[in-house]
Amino acid sequence: MKFCINCGNNMQDIDTFCQQCGTQSPLTAAQTPAPVVDISPMSFPPPTYQQPNYNMPAYNAYQPDTTYHPNPLISLVKKYGSSNLFLTGLVFLSIVAAIQFFMAIASHSTFMAGVYDGLSEFDRDTAAIMHQYIEYFEAGGIAIMIISILFAIPELVLVIGMWLACKWCRDYEDTSVKTIGFTIVKRVYIFNLIAGCLMCVGLLIGGIAMLASSSAVPAETAFLLVGLGIIAIIAFIVATPLVVLFNLSVVKAAGAIKESLSYSPPLKMPILMPIFVLVSAGFSGFGALGTLFTDPLSALSTGISVTASIILAVAYLKFRSEYATVRRSV
Repeated sequence: MKFCINCGNNMQDIDTFCQQCGTQSPLTAAQTPAPVVDISPMSFPPPTYQQPNYNMPAYNAYQPDTTYHPNPLISLVKKYGSSNLFLTGLVFLSIVAAIQFFMAIASHSTFMAGVYDGLSEFDRDTAAIMHQYIEYFEAGGIAIMIISILFAIPELVLVIGMWLACKWCRDYEDTSVKTIGFTIVKRVYIFNLIAGCLMCVGLLIGGIAMLASSSAVPAETAFLLVGLGIIAIIAFIVATPLVVLFNLSVVKAAGAIKESLSYSPPLKMPILMPIFVLVSAGFSGFGALGTLFTDPLSALSTGISVTASIILAVAYLKFRSEYATVRRSV
C-alpha cells in the first residue's frame, strides 16, 4: 500500500498513476530496475601489457676474432732455412757425412793394412808368432768397422733431417708447418749427448784402470801407464762439460725453432752453440794440418767439416739476431 503524493489517495503498490488525481507516483528503490550490464567477452577491451623497465645495461654478445694473423717467425725460419748461406753449409756437411761413412766402411781394411805394415817391421820369428794371432786382429778390425759405422749413421740422419727442413723452407707455396726436419736434428743430438757421455765415462774408467795396473808392470811401462791414465782422467774432466753443454745447446736450439713455428710463446735461442762450434772448428783445423800428409782423406774431411761448421754458425748467429727482434714483437 502506498499513497499519492498529491492528494493522499490510497494506491496499490503496482499503480503508477493516482486513480483520483492522475499524479504519477515515483518508484521505490526496490522497484527501480537494475541497470543492464553487457558481460559478453567482446565487450571488454583486450589488456595492454607493458614491459617493465629495470634500467639494465645492453647485452653485448662476445664475437671471436676470426681474422688470420700469420706467425712472423715462420717467415723468418723459411728465410734463413732457404738462404744460400745455409744451403752452402749443408752441402759441405753432406760431403763430410759421405766421406765419414765411406771411411767407416773402409776402416777394417785400413786397420788390417796397418797391422800388416807393423808386422813387416818385426824380424821373421816375431812376425811368425804374431801371425798366429791374426784372427784376433781381424776380429778387432771388424769391431772397429762396426763402431765406426754406428758413429757415422747419426751424421747421415742429421744431414737428412736438415735437408728435409731446407726443402720445407724453400717451398714458399707450402703454408703448412712441417717440423719433421727439426725433430730429427733434435733427436740426433740427444743420441750424441748420450753417446758422448758414455765415451767420457769410458775415458774415466780407462784412466783409473791404467793407474791401478801401473803397480803390476815394470817401471818403464808403469811410467807410461801413469801418464796415459792421468791424460785420460784430464780428458774426462775437460770433455764431459763441453759435450754436455754443446749437445744440450743444439737440442735447445732445435726445440726453440720447432716451438716458434707453432703459436706457443717462442723460446730464447741459446748463444753457446755457435761458440762451441767455432772453437771446435778452430781446434779441428789445426789438427787437420797435422794429418795433411799422413792421412790426406781424413784431413780433407776435417777441413770440409770446419768450413761447414763456420758457415752454419754464421748463418745461425744472423738468424738468432733477427729472431730476437721478431720474438720481442710477438
